[in-house]
Amino acid sequence: MSRQANPANKDKYIDVATSIMAKSGFDGVSIRDICRLTNTSVSSIYYHFKNKEELYIEIFCRQFNPLEKKLVEVSEQYTNLTEKLFALIDTFIDELSANENLWRLLMHTSIDSSTNNLSEIGKKSFIRCFRIFYDTILGITNNGELAQLKAMFIFSLCLLPFQGKDIWPLLPGYRSEPLSTEALKDYIREAIAKGIL
Repeated sequence: MSRQANPANKDKYIDVATSIMAKSGFDGVSIRDICRLTNTSVSSIYYHFKNKEELYIEIFCRQFNPLEKKLVEVSEQYTNLTEKLFALIDTFIDELSANENLWRLLMHTSIDSSTNNLSEIGKKSFIRCFRIFYDTILGITNNGELAQLKAMFIFSLCLLPFQGKDIWPLLPGYRSEPLSTEALKDYIREAIAKGIL
């Protein structure tokens, strides 16, 4: 009789691995760490995943794909490009604020991954999100270079609350206290309204 995989175990591995990989990154976690925390054997996890990279990719996609889907949905709801841009900013910040694991995985996958495959997945994910912002701003400015610069700056500003307090002094008009996500949205809108962005 062949042994059947327990789908609940796969979900358990993903849940545990998501939490610890979001904190420690791909290189900071071993399959044995995941097995120890789930009280299962190494062979059991390899039944579901070919290797740690495959597990990480599944985790990353499960976390990232809903964000991308929401940004696409928001983008399709608006015809006014400025309103669309504000809605994209709000959605991006809200989604990252609501899901600590998502923004941590985005940072780890894009910055410090030791395997090229993971780094490429992170970059492609960022590029897909960035492209939604870029296309909207390009529609407003009709200038590709300016749209790229503005999109990069807006995208970076949206990520600021998640970078830690040491990054706050880099903001023009720096305030001594960190901005809440709502204050950050207002800050970005004000900069856009003033033509700074």
